[in-house]
Parts: sequence; C-alpha cells; structure tokens
Amino acid sequence: MGNKKYITLVISIIVSLLTGCTKTGNLDKVYLTSIEDVFITEDVFINADIEEQLVFDNHGITIKAVSLNMNADEGPTLVFSGTKTVDTEHIVKLKYCSVNNIMIEPKFEMRLNSIDEITAEAVFPKKLLLTADIKTFSSISFIIHIADASNNNFINSNQINIITTMSGEYAQKHEFPGAPIIESNGVTIMIGKKADSEASLSKQIYIYIDNTLSEDIVVETKETSINGIEMDPMFFETVCAGKKSWACLSFRDSEIVENGIVNIDELIISFRVFNIFGPIIDSDCSRVKFSV
Repeated sequence: MGNKKYITLVISIIVSLLTGCTKTGNLDKVYLTSIEDVFITEDVFINADIEEQLVFDNHGITIKAVSLNMNADEGPTLVFSGTKTVDTEHIVKLKYCSVNNIMIEPKFEMRLNSIDEITAEAVFPKKLLLTADIKTFSSISFIIHIADASNNNFINSNQINIITTMSGEYAQKHEFPGAPIIESNGVTIMIGKKADSEASLSKQIYIYIDNTLSEDIVVETKETSINGIEMDPMFFETVCAGKKSWACLSFRDSEIVENGIVNIDELIISFRVFNIFGPIIDSDCSRVKFSV
C-alpha cells in the first residue's frame, strides 16, 4: 500500500487525458439543499479509552498504542510509544486513518532516533471530528508508515484496528445534510453547504463520500462552477474500502475575490471516481442550488 497515492495519481492523469471534461448532463434537474450548520455547538466529547496494545513489532521496531485522551485541548489524542534496536533514525507516521469508519487525518509524527523509548501523540483535530458529528471514539483504524531517515526505504503495516471502551456503547450516526449527486457502483457522493460565520467563503462546500466497495477509491472533481463562473477547486480525496469521508471542497480565496463572489448560491460540478484498476464513475455535471 506504500505506492497507493503514486499509483492513483498516475491513473488520475491517464484517465484525465483519455476522457477530458465535457459539460454534459441534465442541468435542468436541480438538486435543492438547504444551508445547514454541520458543526456541533458543544465541543465536549464523551470519554473513551483503550487498553495498551502492541500494534507493530518488526524490523527491529516496536510500537505500542498506549492510551486515548478524549479531552485534550486541540482534540482527542491517541498516545503511542516506540523503541528500536536498529542503528538508523526512523520516522513513524499514520496513514489512511479512520474513526468510527469515517476518514480522519490526525497530526502525528514520531522520530525514533535512539534506543530509548519515545512517546508521541496523534492529535485528531477537533473541528474535523465535530464536522462529521463524531462525539466519541468507538473504533480507530490506520496503517503505520515507517521511513528510514537515512535512505528512501519504508515499511507499511497492514491495517490496524483498535477498539475502545465505547465499542458497543456508542453508535456513530452517518447523516449528511445535503443533496445526493451520485449513487451508483457502490459509491455515494452528497454535497452540502455549511452555515459557519467563521469559515471563509472558499471553504463552505462539503462533500460526503460513502465507499461501500471492497477496495479503496479516489474521488476528484472534473468541472466546477460557482454562480455560473468556472472555478478550479482543490479536491483529491482517498476513501478506504468500506469507509466514509467528510471532505471540504476548497477554492482559492484569490479566485473568490477576483470573481466578485459574495455568496455561493449555485454549484455545478462533476466527478471522476477510480481505484487502482481504473475508472469506476465518470459523472455528468450536476446542478446544486442552496437555499436558507
């Protein structure tokens, strides 16, 4: 899985060259969705913890998941400890991480640069969790990526699954206040707009992706316009097999200002979905209108 991002990027480029982008689709069909506040106003999480457990023990490197703190200032933290018997420095990161089957990317890096035990915290940003309506952790999944700092060699673990003390006690809701744009081939894509006075206009569109397939997928936009003005958003989202994702469709603030956009009333968008075998979905354009 170490070359996954490279492979999917290459496939994306090939597919783009082969298919191009055409403004097709029944744009007379309008998806109406109201503006919803997708953020939880209360940012206190329900307490949960884990049993200390070994998550990696190979190539002279041992890593344990030690504890879970749901009430850290920046967001819940998963504490790891690591030791090594090899001489060179190794850098440990987490990849393809999910909480309650929702893709959430934590801030984490652990440098094993001595034979002494090192501890480090994986911080799950509070705002991302609140956006996805995650009130506590019942399960955590990830891959451990270990890079040798002295060369380009790296190790990827198999998927690691951790069950917390809230497993069986908490059922994660998977409700997205938006319009279903794609529902085919095991993939659902919905679009919504959040009412958040603190968010810039360039980050008010959210995309919900549900991947029920048995393999990972990558979703990218083909054509996008806001209020009839063509835009170039930054969107390239990997969603692991059987997982869901809440992703932000981000535009450059300079584009928003230059085009005089003061409110997002209408979005026209099309998507391309593919896996390591090739394209799965190459959608027509869909029109989404937002109302208060």
